[in-house]
Amino acid sequence: MIKLKDFWEKESKAPLLQRNAGYFSRDSENTEKQLLDAEGWLDLALRPENVLNKSFQSSDSIELKNYVEFEIPLDRECEVILKEQTDNPAINRIFKLDAERTFSDDKNRQKMIQVLSTIYTEIQDYHQGLGFIVAFLMLQLSPQDTVKLALALHRYYLPGYFKTAPFNYVRDAKVFQKLLEEKYPELAAKISNAACTEAFCSKWFVGLNVHVLPFPALCKFFELLLIEGNVFLFKFALSIVKNCSQDILEAKDTSKILAILRLDNKLYDDKKGKIKQDSFDIKSSEYDGSFFIHLVEDAMDISVSEDDIEEFRKVVIEEMKIQEEKRKQVEALLDFDDEIIFSDEE
Repeated sequence: MIKLKDFWEKESKAPLLQRNAGYFSRDSENTEKQLLDAEGWLDLALRPENVLNKSFQSSDSIELKNYVEFEIPLDRECEVILKEQTDNPAINRIFKLDAERTFSDDKNRQKMIQVLSTIYTEIQDYHQGLGFIVAFLMLQLSPQDTVKLALALHRYYLPGYFKTAPFNYVRDAKVFQKLLEEKYPELAAKISNAACTEAFCSKWFVGLNVHVLPFPALCKFFELLLIEGNVFLFKFALSIVKNCSQDILEAKDTSKILAILRLDNKLYDDKKGKIKQDSFDIKSSEYDGSFFIHLVEDAMDISVSEDDIEEFRKVVIEEMKIQEEKRKQVEALLDFDDEIIFSDEE
């Protein structure tokens, strides 16, 4: 999309490009290189071993049909027929609104609606985070390849995340809380007093940092996610907390903590990659946006394994079962109380 002749005239002020940080432009060398890199993302996501070897399948296989049964086979050669809309009027309205919030041009909005409608045939549900991802991918890939990459994320990396009420996301947000308590207990306590992890992790886990990271770092994030798999989400989330630890500990209120965790550009400058309060020590050798690149690359050095994630998931699932059982018991008691007839009511 970014190579189309009229794209920059029509979309330069589109909300999607607010964190472009000058990375994509009409004639930028970065643009040419990134278009090639995005093709590489597709190769990474569609590599054959994903079908059998992705670690999520041990715990999340119930989310997916056998891959051979999918309507859209994920390979480079398959043809994707885009759908104009779904058979669900409510979903169609949501897609239209999200497209209007994302692009300025009607033709680009319609392309986004087509991509989301095609993906919907498989997922049969929707989370706005998927809309963020699709829009970002469409800048660099054709609509058909965007469908393939988005479905690869759904099948192999984030199964169950793109639902209106995503159980798997809630589970993994709770897993992140346990990792946080284990590695950075003081920060975990400060953050948990401000908000539960489910309230803020969705921008990282479901929206994959679109509207959180400036584009240079966002592109690096996508590359490493596709190489490392789902575990990279947890490592990156821990990297944010680690590298913003001083700001979190000094924050006086909940809104400030949440702004830090979402890397609000009022606090973190896109171009210089610098915290405006000067709490991050910029070295003379660092370059514009290097703070964000550092966040992504530093995640690679954080020690979290797929086995760690699976063990925590087992614990969290048991805790969620207990919580659900308690909730049902409370509801049953409330229903019972409603049925009691007091003597003065007879």
